[in-house]
Amino acid sequence: MYVIAADDESLILGSMVKLLQAVFPDAQIRGFGTAKEVESFVRRAAASSANIAYAFLDLRLRGENGLQLAKAIKDLSPHTKIVFSTAYANYSFGLRGDGDTGFIMKPATEDDVRNCVATLDDVLRREPSYRSEFPTDASNGRREQLMIRTFGDFEVFHHGRPMSWDSRNAKDLLALLIHARSKPLTNAQIADALWPIDGRSTAARDADAIRTDRQSGCVSRPKHAFASSLRVRGLVKSLRHTLRTVHPQAGGLIRHSRNATSFSMEPIDGLAVHCDLFDMMHGSAYAVNTYYGEYLPSYPWASFPTADLDPDR
Repeated sequence: MYVIAADDESLILGSMVKLLQAVFPDAQIRGFGTAKEVESFVRRAAASSANIAYAFLDLRLRGENGLQLAKAIKDLSPHTKIVFSTAYANYSFGLRGDGDTGFIMKPATEDDVRNCVATLDDVLRREPSYRSEFPTDASNGRREQLMIRTFGDFEVFHHGRPMSWDSRNAKDLLALLIHARSKPLTNAQIADALWPIDGRSTAARDADAIRTDRQSGCVSRPKHAFASSLRVRGLVKSLRHTLRTVHPQAGGLIRHSRNATSFSMEPIDGLAVHCDLFDMMHGSAYAVNTYYGEYLPSYPWASFPTADLDPDR
């Protein structure tokens, strides 16, 4: 079993390695100063089926990104547990739901490491994914909880149970809007993702239709574009209706205008919304540890937005 650490300050790294040797006397401890060294080691370990039990990572490696490194490790070694170290007091304060789970302050002590590992192990054993009332905190304790999982098969949980949907396409639309991370999507973009035809985009099909109309001396709006817009509006209505079964104002999570739709994470009084992707993007160590190398695997249009992982966001 390996336990690894990464820090660009050699003295801090040396101290962390000594702490890990004391806490994990039966493990092989490795320390690295750069993300490249870490990724190279993890890749070799994965190829030989070696077990990397924990990775202790500085959130801000010099010129590199600790969150992106954590994601790279989990892609290669999904069951490695990630612990972030930071010198910034109260860094995790305000992160929705995970408190200090998966964080240790620098300089750390043996007790800090032992307590952090014990807490993380316990939390992940009880709540392996965004399924139930965790993550939550005292301020959210009496609120309705809506838990959205993108790491693995897409699912939305209310009171720990998967929600029911008026249509499968409404659920797919929510997955698409969350993947867009609050960026508005046009009706055409939504139609391209949900109802691809012959591998061609809506724009390409529209261009063909207009070209045909011009050859006949008449230019008109392609009928399928209008039909797609009506279909998208119907899905938005269905999605909002489903969300309102959780909370009367939850339909407001879906923003829709005549030709654009987006997902909003603005607070709603009485409703706590958690999404593993959004929480990971904002530095949640708990969310990082619920990522096992899969992100919306059922959707061909989905690829993990690695560039958006930013500890300074």
